[in-house]
Amino acid sequence: MRLRYRHYMKLTENELLNRLQKRKMHPNAMQEIMRVVAEQKHELRVERGKNHQHTRMWEELMTPLKYEIKLVKGLLKYPASEERRIALDAYLAVLDKLMGKMTLQQRSKDFTPYQIARAANKPNNGAHWTDWVSASKKLEIAELFDAIPHKAKAKKKLPFDRVIPKALWATLHERLRIRTEKELEQAHAQQRAADIGDDEAKQTKAQTKVSNITQALAWIGDMREGEAVPVTWHGFF
Repeated sequence: MRLRYRHYMKLTENELLNRLQKRKMHPNAMQEIMRVVAEQKHELRVERGKNHQHTRMWEELMTPLKYEIKLVKGLLKYPASEERRIALDAYLAVLDKLMGKMTLQQRSKDFTPYQIARAANKPNNGAHWTDWVSASKKLEIAELFDAIPHKAKAKKKLPFDRVIPKALWATLHERLRIRTEKELEQAHAQQRAADIGDDEAKQTKAQTKVSNITQALAWIGDMREGEAVPVTWHGFF
């Protein structure tokens, strides 16, 4: 963003007014400068808010992926059969490639994960990083893991498991619950307003929205810890 009067941007409104009065400027010129500076400050606040939201959404999507990459790298440090090493190496390559793509998309700041996922028609609106991997690639990696000789009492690694680290899951789950409860309150208000009128179409639409959000809240309450959390309640439908 190209700023005008950049040297005034750090001043408060009163500080700017005092500075301009000392310069004995024409009142109209003073008002114009103060207007421009105020508008630019507002635009910068909005931009910072968007950037923060954008970064948060990408980080929440990428954190479980980073966790999975770290886990796979840890598994590769231990002695293993040739089949297991081949499977883990191939899996890690897919994860690293996806991380690279997501990092570039995050840095571009053009679109949120949700916007990209919806446009690309990704499963579950791209709520979890595994939704960003094609079904054919998942099948290819799954076949490599299936080829690993079974060992008694050995824990089998499940690739593309749709889980989220507990701490992050708790944050996302609580945020979704609170947001959905607020939307339900708004939906009830819209339903009451629709009931006052005679428009049956609006009444039906309002009733359906209340019903869907109520069902979504029930599903949110039934979610298992670590399960992928949609961005909004719409992700359940």
